Amino acid sequence: MNGQTSQTCLMDSSFLEQAAETLKVVAHPVRLRLLELICREEVPVTLLAEQAGIPQAVASQHLRLLARAGAVESRRAGHQVYYYITNPHVLALLSCMQQHAPGMDTSQETRP
Repeated sequence: MNGQTSQTCLMDSSFLEQAAETLKVVAHPVRLRLLELICREEVPVTLLAEQAGIPQAVASQHLRLLARAGAVESRRAGHQVYYYITNPHVLALLSCMQQHAPGMDTSQETRP
């Protein structure tokens, strides 16, 4: 590989710092589960907590971190708060993890 090609692949330092911060926020099993639960549609926080098997206050804390990182947004309808993914790159990241995580069988096929 020539030196010119390798330099064009280098990412800006500020981009790398931002990417690392985003990955840190996402890199938690509870937050990954919450993202997985809202990857197709908005879901109320009460249902997210129930489906994730965690207290609602814990779910809300994790969702606030994800919102500060720009991964999700929320909307209020009466007493209920709904969360949804706003960043398409988060969906791409989840998909990539499902496809490439070691030891994960993501096939939808059922075997006899």
